[in-house]
Amino acid sequence: EPEVTFVLQTGPTTWHTAQTRDQIRALRANSGARVAAVGPNWQSIGLTLATFVLAVDVRVVATPVSPARAGSAPPEYCARLIAADVKFGASRLDAYVTRDYRRGTCPHRVVRDHEERHVAIYRAAVERFAPLVERRLQAAARELPLVRAANAKAGAERLRKILHDDLSKIFDAMAREMETENRALDTGAPPLG
Repeated sequence: EPEVTFVLQTGPTTWHTAQTRDQIRALRANSGARVAAVGPNWQSIGLTLATFVLAVDVRVVATPVSPARAGSAPPEYCARLIAADVKFGASRLDAYVTRDYRRGTCPHRVVRDHEERHVAIYRAAVERFAPLVERRLQAAARELPLVRAANAKAGAERLRKILHDDLSKIFDAMAREMETENRALDTGAPPLG
């Protein structure tokens, strides 16, 4: 059976309080994150950005299927997974509160409390989905087929991609759940489902 290593990453939350509302608005716009729709009166007073990771690395054994012969096609290899290393989680959480609100003031506390709820959503989702990813990793590593490839490196990349694509289904489900919870928090709408 392949050797499997699963590492859960839970990076720290870094708080930023030096940005203006315009800078926070620009961060939000440039983040690429899907965030709740906002109306024309929306103010950029706080923001939480998360960086998630699903990294898959593999090691394989590649056996020549056909030997190299002068004047013939290059040899083909059969690659088999012997080890998989997966990192999953949140590598960073950056929370912003506009510098318009001094620390210790009521508005600052309200915005920080709101952003702390976003941080909690991200952390709770990672904790909920980590066991699912780890269990699927164990099963998928055993189920991976042998693959034919031009060389060991190409075989390793094919197996890595198959495994990554499989685990990405869970990763994508986590992203959808977090999006729903964050939207509910930002709009006051109850979560769907």
